[in-house]
Parts: sequence; structure tokens; C-alpha cells
Amino acid sequence: MAVRGSAPSVLKVLVVGDNNVNKGLLLAKFENSQQQNFPFVSTIGLPFRVREVRVEGRLVRLQLWDAGWAEAWAALTAPPQDPLAAAALLLVYDVTREDTYESVRTWLQRMRSEARGQERLIMVLADNCHYLHDDRQVTWERGKQLGLEADRPFFEVSAVTGTNVEAVLKAITSSMLAKDSAAAPSTSAGSTKASCCVQ
Repeated sequence: MAVRGSAPSVLKVLVVGDNNVNKGLLLAKFENSQQQNFPFVSTIGLPFRVREVRVEGRLVRLQLWDAGWAEAWAALTAPPQDPLAAAALLLVYDVTREDTYESVRTWLQRMRSEARGQERLIMVLADNCHYLHDDRQVTWERGKQLGLEADRPFFEVSAVTGTNVEAVLKAITSSMLAKDSAAAPSTSAGSTKASCCVQ
């Protein structure tokens, strides 16, 4: 949970997907994008990347961890102080690999069928695209539809070009701040919901 004050709030985000979706390259782009508008903290030697994002006057420090499906599943029910706990999940597949899309779809179906942690965690869906589109196996429309079915924001991002990298970080941060405000007794309910799908 976010801690109010002058120091940055800290949010642990699991970047989840199959091993062959280039999560490492995407994490590097998250930390230091070419069109960087926010400060970043070097994470040499650490098992995660760190990026500071300012939204609505508040500074939030995102800890971005490369995670597998088992870790994501554990995060759904882990208590807040548990090392396995996370505040947000970013589910990623590779548009050039149909099997990675199916992994995300299957995991979301399992989560919904077992009703685990759906309201407690922030979840954002993203695909990782490339320069060339000739080898694309999963269309943007299918990704958008999957986001609609899961009622989760969807973004098409690129670890190569940096497309929508900032948008994803801000969407996660905004969602966390909105949830934090809604949970505060003194805060009135009136936050607006983020747009579902961004291309």
C-alpha cells in the first residue's frame, strides 16, 4: 500500500508472462525509456528495476519484477506484508507468439473461475510488439478483446521503440493512487476510471 508523505510511495509490480516474451528488455525500457519524462533510479545488481513516476502531484516509486505464472498466482492471495505480495500485475505476451497469448488468456480464465484476488490487485494487460509486423500472430483487436473480457486496461507496448511505455507506467500508478484514495476513510468516492484500451 502507498504511504503518504514527502518520500515516494513504493509499489511492487510483477511483470508476468512466459519466459520468451522479452520481459527483461521490456523492464529495461521501463526503467530508462528513450523519451523519458520522469527520473529513474539505477538498479544495477538488484533483482528488479525501479522507476519513479509522478501522477497528480504524487511521486510513486515502482519496483518492477520479472515474474512467472507461479509467482503471480501466489501474489493473488499473499497478505500485504508477505514477500510474495504485490500491488499490481502487468500481464505480457508477445504478438509474434500465439502460445504466449494463450498463456495469458488461460491464466485469466483460471483466475476468474477460482475468484482469486481479482479486486485486491491492480492488473494491466499488455502485448510486446516489434518493428516488423509481418510475423505478427496476434492482432491488436484480439488483445483489445481479451482486455474487455477480463475488464482490464490493455496497451500495445514495444520494448524496441518504446511505444506506450510511459502510458503503461502512468496507468498502473494512477490505478494504484485511485484505489489508495478510495480506501482512505476521509476521501470521497469520485475518481474516474482509466480508459480500458490504448493502442
